[in-house]
Amino acid sequence: MSNEELAAIPDEIKYLYTNPPKVDVDIVLKGSQMLPYCEGIEPILTPGHTPGHVSFYLRKSKTLVAGDALVFANGQLMGPVKQTTLNMDQAVHSLEKFLHYDIEHVICYHGGYFQGCPKEAILRIKEHIAQGES
Repeated sequence: MSNEELAAIPDEIKYLYTNPPKVDVDIVLKGSQMLPYCEGIEPILTPGHTPGHVSFYLRKSKTLVAGDALVFANGQLMGPVKQTTLNMDQAVHSLEKFLHYDIEHVICYHGGYFQGCPKEAILRIKEHIAQGES
C-alpha cells in the first residue's frame, strides 16, 4: 500500500489497514477456479477496495457475492466507497469483470441484497466514476 493510499483512509479505520488480522492460509484462490460447493462457486479476483479483495459467483443461482466491490444503498446498486477503496482504478477494472457473468442477484457486504438488472447498474456506476461522481 502506498503512502498516498494510506493517507486517503479515514483515521478511524486506518488501524485495520496497517494491522490486518492474521490467519493461516490453507487454500490460495486463483481466478477461474471452480470451488466444489453449492454446485460450483467461482472466485473472481476483484482488487481495488483492498489488494486481495475477492468476490464469488454462484453459478447455479446466478448470484454474485460482491463483498465490498459493490454497495447496495437507498434501493440502488452503487460502486465501491471512495473513502475506503485503496485503488479506485483497480476497483473499476474489477467491476468490468462482473459484466462477463449471468448475474440475477447480488449480495453486498454493505446494504445486503440486490435483485434486478445488475449489468445496467454496473455500467451506470462505471460511467459515474469516470465522470468523477460517486
